[in-house]
Amino acid sequence: MLVGLILSNCVSIERNFQSPSNSAKNINLPDLEQIENSVQMSNYDNAEKILARTSVQALNENNKYKFFATIVYDQLSQPEKAILNAQEFLNTSKSKKDNYVIRSLLLKNYYKVQNKQGIDSLKSEISKITTAEIYDGNELLSNLRVPLNFNCQMYCLEEIKFLQDFQMQIFYVIERDPETAERAQDLLLSRYDFFMEFLKNDQLDVKFKKNISYLLYESLQKGKSLHLEDNTSGSVHTAGLEIKLTHYQNKVEQWIYDHQ
Repeated sequence: MLVGLILSNCVSIERNFQSPSNSAKNINLPDLEQIENSVQMSNYDNAEKILARTSVQALNENNKYKFFATIVYDQLSQPEKAILNAQEFLNTSKSKKDNYVIRSLLLKNYYKVQNKQGIDSLKSEISKITTAEIYDGNELLSNLRVPLNFNCQMYCLEEIKFLQDFQMQIFYVIERDPETAERAQDLLLSRYDFFMEFLKNDQLDVKFKKNISYLLYESLQKGKSLHLEDNTSGSVHTAGLEIKLTHYQNKVEQWIYDHQ
């Protein structure tokens, strides 16, 4: 489907919005294409407006609407709607790639609503799929970028908890396909960079930032524990990632010390 097309925006720290000229180009397109274009450009508010005006019949007849809706509602911090669309999508979709993305987004939103039973079940299911010989490293990495797009709004702490567990999938990618190891590392570190930027925001409540810092520290510690101990090329790359995660953890630890 479109997953590969939207990924360049998924690691950006800020949401980007359409320019008026791009919005004008969209106006005569069918609703689904407008939604797709809006998602590609991270214009989730516009995509939501189009979804709201789309007929129930159209939504039910084309599963692509539910695919995009899951992404849109995830990014707009509406986990109940994201979960509903994800579940409905998975009930009928036959696409292994799209199902992987949506399952991962479903897991992410289970964290947001603190559905422990759903979390435990999906974590195991996704890990089995990741380690199976279904995707090569490039495809796996593409699939992982979408759920690793965060916004740190209403559910910022829950997003970090999701990252804490979901980062294991990055290590699986490195283990299976060392050729993608550097890009996989960059993806994971960019997510830590994203959250650590909030520690520098003087407008945020100090207590909230402390909660972010504690969770980041725990997440980095868990990431370091995932280092492979064998002598494969994958283990060499995870060892390098462990060193980088230690550097990040030291920075978080220093921030915590400075704000005691």
